[in-house]
Amino acid sequence: MEATSTAADDWPSLLSATDPLHLLRTRLAFDVGFEELAFLHRTPEGWRRDDAGSRPIEEKDLPPAPAAQGFEAQERLGSTLRAAFRAGGHVWWWIVRRGDPFSDAESAAILGRLREWAPAMALRDLAQDLDAARGQLDLILRHSADAIILVDAGNRIRFFNGAATEIFGYAAEEVIGLHYDILLPPDARGKGEADRIRQAVEQSGTVNDLECLRWSKDGKPLALKVTGAAVRGPGGTLVSRFSFIRDLRPIKKLREELVRAQSLAMVGELAASVAHEIRNPLASMLAGLETLRSELHPSGASDEMFRKLLEQIRRLDDTVERLLVFAKPWEVSPRDYDLDAVIRGVAGMLGRESKSEIRLRGPAPCPVFGDPQLVEHVLVNLIRNAVEAGGAAEVEVSATEANVEIAVRDPGPGIAPEHQAKLFRPFFTTKANGTGLGLATCQKIVQAHKGSIRISSAPGRGTEATVRLPRAVR
Repeated sequence: MEATSTAADDWPSLLSATDPLHLLRTRLAFDVGFEELAFLHRTPEGWRRDDAGSRPIEEKDLPPAPAAQGFEAQERLGSTLRAAFRAGGHVWWWIVRRGDPFSDAESAAILGRLREWAPAMALRDLAQDLDAARGQLDLILRHSADAIILVDAGNRIRFFNGAATEIFGYAAEEVIGLHYDILLPPDARGKGEADRIRQAVEQSGTVNDLECLRWSKDGKPLALKVTGAAVRGPGGTLVSRFSFIRDLRPIKKLREELVRAQSLAMVGELAASVAHEIRNPLASMLAGLETLRSELHPSGASDEMFRKLLEQIRRLDDTVERLLVFAKPWEVSPRDYDLDAVIRGVAGMLGRESKSEIRLRGPAPCPVFGDPQLVEHVLVNLIRNAVEAGGAAEVEVSATEANVEIAVRDPGPGIAPEHQAKLFRPFFTTKANGTGLGLATCQKIVQAHKGSIRISSAPGRGTEATVRLPRAVR
């Protein structure tokens, strides 16, 4: 006996089968709707399931069968065949049928029924495969690391995945159905750029690695790389297009940081070399002038000239010292310390020095693991800058389990937008007597602590410098 199957690739064998019991099984499979059928038949060794390797069924488990001369003899004589109808591991009922072959009319009816069901079963299997493929594709599109946007022929957004939300700031439900122009810079909207993109994709089928500017929900420009692909319908007409988008900002930031690091390394080497060459002559000049002044005892204009010369030499010596400090590699020597105590010490010293108000806000104490001397150097620079810019300063500390943030604010005139991108460049300064090394040195120290520093400012609204440090540098 052959095993019953309803798989699509078994239909030819089913349709050509002549075994009456085989046809009986098939009919039952369709009429009853069970996916698994198991039958028993009589053999000289006893009742057995008709699939090879199954365990023998005990005679006591079955209803009595007529005395027989073996299964073949019973079938040949047309005696009764008893078969168990099993589904889900249980015997549901017994089938009793004469062993006579089906008549031609019965066989024709069964085969006709099978032919009716074959296309429906094939379509059902195909629909299941399509549903599975659709689910897999949807999963890939929604969880892709690249932003994926589907735009129809009318430039309306029809699909917007999670990565697109992260880049543009819009939730999918906010943009589905809207015109693609919403993602363009304001001055480019309504000027046909979406149509030009559609035409380019329609003509070539794809647009590869197009670098372009787009606009986020919060009004920020986005440097992106876009690859477009056409989706065509019957006749080759463009139905929609996919845009695969990659954010270039992290890549550009890494490139800028690499260039900056290389530049800083070169500047540091040059600064160290120049500083060493200048420092010794400066020391000799300073000592000589002080000796000459003490011996000559000048007065009036002569004494004023000596005083200014000494002041300028000391200023130059201070610049050389700053160059050496900037050029040296910063090595963190961490230990447990109280950040609040360091801040209070710096604020007290600079408050007395400048006779300015320095307000403190934040947790006290604030235990941190790091290099207190280097952090103190950063705080001196930032708080002194704030006092010099606004006549007063506010220092606020906020802490989480992992990080601590120090914000230094001043009520001064602020920093011009064109200067803000240059603040951490060596030798850039907006002060009349500045060296341009203070913030560059602060950044090196903070980075040595695996932290970050940023400055936000607007003309007429003051400046805020924020240092973020991990609470443990180990």
